[in-house]
Amino acid sequence: MAINNMDSDSIIPAGSDICNGGHGCLHLKHNLWRRRCNVVFVGFASEGTLARRIVDGVASMHVFKEHIPVCTQVRAIYGFSKQADRR
Repeated sequence: MAINNMDSDSIIPAGSDICNGGHGCLHLKHNLWRRRCNVVFVGFASEGTLARRIVDGVASMHVFKEHIPVCTQVRAIYGFSKQADRR
């Protein structure tokens, strides 16, 4: 919770599945609208998921029933897999 109340930079390492609920969605809610924030998805974001919509450039979205504009810089690094199925 302290990360979302800070005015300084933070790094939250997590895979694209953080968007499916819980703390990940909470961090997105508090940071997607921030222009100086960067969201970097590491690993594959499946079609139809919230992470994939963000990576594909959605302008706004609903997180916890709240409309959030996506103003942050979004990046994706596809060379990693948490299932260890890549060399």
